[in-house]
Amino acid sequence: MWHLIIQRDIAYIELYKLQRTLISHEIRKDSDLSSITPFFSKQKTDINITNPAIKTFIQAIKGDITNIVQHSPQHRHNLTKSERTALKDLQKDSQIVIRPVDKGGVVVIQMYQNYKHEILKQLEDRNTYRRLTYDPVSQFQKRIDEHIQMGLQLGVIDFKTAK
Repeated sequence: MWHLIIQRDIAYIELYKLQRTLISHEIRKDSDLSSITPFFSKQKTDINITNPAIKTFIQAIKGDITNIVQHSPQHRHNLTKSERTALKDLQKDSQIVIRPVDKGGVVVIQMYQNYKHEILKQLEDRNTYRRLTYDPVSQFQKRIDEHIQMGLQLGVIDFKTAK
């Protein structure tokens, strides 16, 4: 049942975002859009819903979400209790690695040493990878900082967004 509650909460969050977007569009509908900057500070408080159509729509969706959660069938495990216990024990074993395969939903259990050997072997492939002689992170950070400063100077972003 907890997974349904999490799904419900996620749905409510998404609905809240939709509600704010609809209200924002309603407020801006008659405004001059050229005066709106692409980045702006979001309001910290809720906006009152004055449009009855939006209010009715949001209430209907909330009702649908509640209805779905209340009438969803209970989740059944596809593993027995002993199988779940065995799986947890395997996950705790540091001598093995359990990894999903790229395609097909297949899971592979492999000895850690074999897994590590295969990773190192793939990294030695000079046609695919090359060893870096330096750490490029500082260069990337510098370029990002330059773009942020340019955005500030052009007025595309504000100081709060830049942080």
